[in-house]
Amino acid sequence: MNLKVAIIILLLCTLLPAPNQAAELKTRLVRLEFQDEKLLQQFNSRVRLGLSNSLGRQRSKLLLSDEVSNKLDLVYGRVQEILDMHPPRSDLSIVLLPSEVEVQAVYKNQFAAHVGYIAFFSPDENSVYLAVNKVNIRVLAHELAHVVIHHFFHKRPPESIHELLAQHVEKQFRQPTQKRLK
Repeated sequence: MNLKVAIIILLLCTLLPAPNQAAELKTRLVRLEFQDEKLLQQFNSRVRLGLSNSLGRQRSKLLLSDEVSNKLDLVYGRVQEILDMHPPRSDLSIVLLPSEVEVQAVYKNQFAAHVGYIAFFSPDENSVYLAVNKVNIRVLAHELAHVVIHHFFHKRPPESIHELLAQHVEKQFRQPTQKRLK
């Protein structure tokens, strides 16, 4: 192989993204991490705000990244309103994983326990992990509630109270089949 071919190959390798390289989307309030645009599209189609959301008529004009950013920030803001808790901004990451199998593997790796979760909040990493094949607006709201609660209190409330508050937030969001975001 001559020098010119080697240089061209080297340049191409540095310019082209790796096939499994993760992507990132920063919103006003969170950082979303995902493997590929297909996963982002699936997340977007599963997290439905309803017909009365502020994306409304403009939705068809929005880029996928803008639509997802708007949804995440709207849901996060609504969670804070429901709880009437507005902690300082944190460097929150939301990690999209294809299925609950990957979510459970991450949980097992972090906490050395086997669970049947489809999503969870890791306080040490300040990250929410979501199984895209199972996520909906209520699951997202529930996990974001854990984030808000964690960052609001200086001393963490008992786990039962934490979970009760997150379930309360989840119930405030209507079923995906209903027309409006409450």
